[in-house]
Amino acid sequence: MFYLRARKIDLSSNHKKTIIINHRKALEEAITTDTKLEISKPNSKKKFIVNVDITEKLVSHHEIGISNSLWEKINVHEGEIIEVNFLSQPKSILSIRKKLLGKELNYNEIKSILEDIVSGRLGTIEATYFAACGFNPGFNDKELYYLTKAMAYTGDVFKWPYEKVVDKHSIGGLAGKGITPILVSIISSLGLVIPNTSTRSITSPAGTTDVMEVLCNMVYSKEEIEDLIRRNNACIVWGGGLDLAPADEALIDIEKPLGIELYDKFIVSIMAKKVAIGLTHLVLDIPYGPDTKVHHSEDVHMIQKKFESIAEKFGIKIKVVTRHAIGPDGRGIGPVLEAIDLLKVLLQRDDRYLPLEDVSLMLAGELLELCGEAKPGKGYEKAKKELQSGRAYKAFQKIIAAQGGNPNVQPEDLRPGQYQCDITADHDGVVTDIENHLIKDLAHSLGAPNIKSAGIYLHKQVGETVSKGEKLFTIYSTSDKRVHLACEILKYKNIVIY
Repeated sequence: MFYLRARKIDLSSNHKKTIIINHRKALEEAITTDTKLEISKPNSKKKFIVNVDITEKLVSHHEIGISNSLWEKINVHEGEIIEVNFLSQPKSILSIRKKLLGKELNYNEIKSILEDIVSGRLGTIEATYFAACGFNPGFNDKELYYLTKAMAYTGDVFKWPYEKVVDKHSIGGLAGKGITPILVSIISSLGLVIPNTSTRSITSPAGTTDVMEVLCNMVYSKEEIEDLIRRNNACIVWGGGLDLAPADEALIDIEKPLGIELYDKFIVSIMAKKVAIGLTHLVLDIPYGPDTKVHHSEDVHMIQKKFESIAEKFGIKIKVVTRHAIGPDGRGIGPVLEAIDLLKVLLQRDDRYLPLEDVSLMLAGELLELCGEAKPGKGYEKAKKELQSGRAYKAFQKIIAAQGGNPNVQPEDLRPGQYQCDITADHDGVVTDIENHLIKDLAHSLGAPNIKSAGIYLHKQVGETVSKGEKLFTIYSTSDKRVHLACEILKYKNIVIY
């Protein structure tokens, strides 16, 4: 144990909890950048496990530099004394080693690993090894249940006083995220409780959170979500803004740079969050096809059985809906363009994309039937009435207003990036395919999802005819350089096949 004086450093680190010490002090204490330390105010019960950076000049021998985000959490003042302790190697390292050697883990071992990932006792390298265990040697069904349970209960868990708490979730990987806001609006207009937690993009041009941020606030605490539900019986919020299955968020950070997500991992990830949010009924959407997360139809049955098995163990009634997907679910790709798509459906505009409406109604109908609010085979029509009557749109307006957005926002109010380029057809034909993986890459090069107004608008979708000279799609960004780069990419790649 040793003591240093706090000094605030204007630093944004890749690590959420980072401190800086002088190289002389590091030599004295045999500290390296791989060392994990625990810091706190003297006699405080609030401890913080931190990563270490070493400097020659930024802080003195007697100071500890504390990054902006950590400074606020510690609630420390300039020059205040900070207690520093060394950490012993966590026992969970032995459990990870055990799994890497192909042995089965019990619940306590898995729970310990996830707790140490959340607390920071395990670093990125160790957590990456654990994530890699999903590929080799893999987790059995018992371990998947343990992972789901441990992941759900390492953070906040909601307990609702309602008989039915329902939701829909898609495994993702497909461009176009208008379905969830449309479905939530339909379901909530019928008085059902639907606390929807969404994600940011992992393997698609935009996640539901990225899209909804165009329209309203998405970051809420547990108490604020409970208040939204009491007031409105519905919300659409970012799950990562909660302490909801926090180990999952840490593992997502590891997977994101690789752009891959293991089947077992997304099964556990989805179910852990649904357990934590307190669901009783869930409709799960599994689009499959060559450019989705699930490439082969033969994998669908295996994934479905795993979802059903885990849901049963937690008492959640689940309906897994599978559908063959060739192109995106909407015409708009990117946060602003996808928000325009969903608004047009809710407003029942003549130029709305009907396939987006249809799949939204189909999934809403399945959820209504699952929770006994519609007779078998009658859910679609019941959902359609809510949409056509305008009641679903009014429910959406209430959700947006409650979450700090403009409830009267119109599609015309949302504008894509000012720099654009039209891509036209060089021959007649019928669109047979949309290359989803190329759409993702192109959208990212344009700046989506971080640049909300960047993206792609598909004038032609699968099954539609095209004549020479007609627009196939338009690309948008806030930078002419990004648009130019995308046009260069399109000289070598075709995203609309006709």
